[in-house]
Amino acid sequence: MFTYNDFRIVLKRLDFKFVRSKKHETWQKILSDNIMDPENRTAC
Repeated sequence: MFTYNDFRIVLKRLDFKFVRSKKHETWQKILSDNIMDPENRTAC
Protein backbone atom coordinates (compact mmCIF):
# COMPACT_ATOMS: atom_id res chain seq x y z
CA MET A 1 0.00 0.00 0.00
CA PHE A 2 1.30 3.44 -0.92
CA THR A 3 1.27 6.46 1.37
CA TYR A 4 0.91 10.17 0.62
CA ASN A 5 4.62 10.53 1.32
CA ASP A 6 5.38 7.96 -1.42
CA PHE A 7 3.18 9.96 -3.79
CA ARG A 8 5.04 13.19 -2.91
CA ILE A 9 8.40 11.53 -3.56
CA VAL A 10 7.27 10.43 -7.02
CA LEU A 11 5.99 13.93 -7.84
CA LYS A 12 9.31 15.49 -6.80
CA ARG A 13 11.25 13.02 -8.94
CA LEU A 14 9.05 13.93 -11.92
CA ASP A 15 9.91 17.64 -11.39
CA PHE A 16 6.51 18.69 -10.14
CA LYS A 17 6.67 21.81 -7.97
CA PHE A 18 4.79 22.11 -4.69
CA VAL A 19 2.61 25.21 -4.99
CA ARG A 20 0.21 25.52 -2.07
CA SER A 21 -0.51 23.86 1.22
CA LYS A 22 -3.50 25.11 3.17
CA LYS A 23 -6.31 22.64 3.04
CA HIS A 24 -5.03 20.75 0.00
CA GLU A 25 -1.68 20.11 -1.60
CA THR A 26 -1.23 21.29 -5.16
CA TRP A 27 1.60 20.28 -7.47
CA GLN A 28 2.37 21.75 -10.89
CA LYS A 29 4.62 20.68 -13.71
CA ILE A 30 6.54 23.57 -15.26
CA LEU A 31 7.65 22.97 -18.84
CA SER A 32 11.03 24.01 -20.19
CA ASP A 33 9.56 27.20 -21.70
CA ASN A 34 8.20 28.22 -18.24
CA ILE A 35 4.59 27.45 -19.14
CA MET A 36 2.49 25.45 -16.72
CA ASP A 37 1.11 22.38 -18.40
CA PRO A 38 -2.55 22.18 -17.27
CA GLU A 39 -2.71 18.46 -18.09
CA ASN A 40 0.17 17.77 -15.70
CA ARG A 41 -1.36 19.18 -12.54
CA THR A 42 -2.39 17.13 -9.58
CA ALA A 43 -3.84 17.75 -6.13
CA CYS A 44 -4.10 15.47 -3.14
